[in-house]
Amino acid sequence: MGEILLNDYIIVIITMSVALAMDAFAVSITLGMDGATGSIRQRLKVATSFGFFQGLLFILGIISLTIVSGNITTYNQYIAGVILIILGARMIKETFEEEPDNCPYPICQQKKCSQVKCLRTGKTNKITFRLLVMFGIATSIDALAAGITYGLIYEQIMLAVICISGVAFLLSYMGATFGRKLGHIIGNKANIFGGILIVILGIKSILS
Repeated sequence: MGEILLNDYIIVIITMSVALAMDAFAVSITLGMDGATGSIRQRLKVATSFGFFQGLLFILGIISLTIVSGNITTYNQYIAGVILIILGARMIKETFEEEPDNCPYPICQQKKCSQVKCLRTGKTNKITFRLLVMFGIATSIDALAAGITYGLIYEQIMLAVICISGVAFLLSYMGATFGRKLGHIIGNKANIFGGILIVILGIKSILS
């Protein structure tokens, strides 16, 4: 009987982990399309950030269970939605801003380039720490509310945290990899599609 309950428990955790990681997966695809995950190191940064914040906010949700649970569950979707809309709109805006071709290198340095955005194409070479934090928090707000709910019902908290962080890491890395390949196919319009996708996610979060 105990084994059956444990199996059901694991299924619940995995299902919840995948559901919570969907926004991170979608945003990772967008970052890949934007060119921010061109190297394995950059993809690992994105995946690690999203996995970390999923687990962290889930824990904070459990900790805050007896303090501000009502306020968090009421406003979490609005906070996440506003952040995503701002970031998505920024990506779209940057797409239409003409970047002067003032690259100091006669030959493109590609992965070795120190610029955050390519001075020739305007595409993102690497994602900054600030953006990683903002995207990480925005895609993990739901984990905060989930932590509150989970704390009311279940035990084995660390197992849940490990699973949530691990699934978010895995799906984010897969999303960033897929987005990178998709960006090569779409080309210069990848930023627009990516920005629109993030804005849609933000609107969906507010309306849900």
